[in-house]
Amino acid sequence: ANDNAGLEIALNEGTDSSTVGLTNIYGSESGITLQPNPNNGQFYLHGLNRLKGEIKLDILQPDGKVIHSEIVNNKDNHLLNLKVEAGIYICRITNSEIKTLLKFVAY
Repeated sequence: ANDNAGLEIALNEGTDSSTVGLTNIYGSESGITLQPNPNNGQFYLHGLNRLKGEIKLDILQPDGKVIHSEIVNNKDNHLLNLKVEAGIYICRITNSEIKTLLKFVAY
């Protein structure tokens, strides 16, 4: 079962044309992991070095609102330290080839 199935609906409402034609990969299928999960807003993204070129990283609320955005250049063990309220969030990782969604819980 795909535990991210419901996320696609909310995120597609805000889809822009720059992401058309990308391969959507959900969760661990991408080889990218988010740890620890759950977390307090501080977590590492492992495996970004598997992706080529410029990597766009967005943190979204479940309604699709982007609350953090940055460009990462092919870096493994990328640390994020976000000030977020307790809840469920989505980490969207996009490059020229794929779009990956990782769900995490902040406490």
